[in-house]
Amino acid sequence: MARFSPNTTLAFIVASTLPALAHAGIPECGDIRIEADAHCGIEFSCSAGCSVEVYKKNCATRLYKYCQEECETPPSVVCTDDCGAFCASQCAEGIDVICQHNCFPECVDSCHLTCDSDVDPERCRASCEATCDGECTMQCAELPPNTSCVKHCEECCTGSCRAIAGMNCQVSCQELEFEDCETEVDAECHAGCEGSGALFCDGEFIAGPAQLFECAKGLAAAGIETAGYDIDVKAEISEIEAKVDVEAVTEDLTKANERGKKGTSCAVTNLGAQPSNSGAFAAGVALLALWFSRRRQSTK
Repeated sequence: MARFSPNTTLAFIVASTLPALAHAGIPECGDIRIEADAHCGIEFSCSAGCSVEVYKKNCATRLYKYCQEECETPPSVVCTDDCGAFCASQCAEGIDVICQHNCFPECVDSCHLTCDSDVDPERCRASCEATCDGECTMQCAELPPNTSCVKHCEECCTGSCRAIAGMNCQVSCQELEFEDCETEVDAECHAGCEGSGALFCDGEFIAGPAQLFECAKGLAAAGIETAGYDIDVKAEISEIEAKVDVEAVTEDLTKANERGKKGTSCAVTNLGAQPSNSGAFAAGVALLALWFSRRRQSTK
């Protein structure tokens, strides 16, 4: 069974005494782990940035979930080490151990041993780190706010230990699926870069059109700024929406359609026969177009 090496213990001590350097997986971004000092932004006409080299973190996070059932750590695995005594001593010295913040860097120390001799070390490390993050998040998530320092420390050790125990299975399982995942994510990246935008952090593709703005909101909530995203845009749209005469917009679109102005995919047919919420939908489309126009202008 995995035990904590001197290097791992050192990593834990360092992690315990430094401020958090990264955020656990951002749920709105598909649970991808984003560094606290990451440079993130919504980009347009960015197809040159779409390549398999920037998909590793994205795919590793997705495939960790995919492989979880196959690689679930069996109940018979018991994490035995000297962590209990170590935790007690650290907490007694006044070191504020927080499970989620300390578990990941402690676990990642094992990724070098797992991946340095791998055929594709970079991909292997992505899989390894996604496993550390997933197991640590799972182990630490249920701790109530008033949990003691020692309990945080012990759960942190257990999360790291469980990740190490299942690491080889995760790396092997993910390796079989990586190519298909990269093809899928590549399509998402190009769809965003050639359409409504894609979100990148430090050159890595994070989210395409389907997750774009929810991901930016999640990053903002975690204190990470996303260039090209205005956190107040929802309030801004609400303010504009309050001033929109939905019936007038619908009537104008209907008249334009009747005059034969059908040159775009936004032509409206028989709006008068639709339920009352169709006008709101049309207004929503107009507002969305206005939003994208403003975003594009701000990114130029």
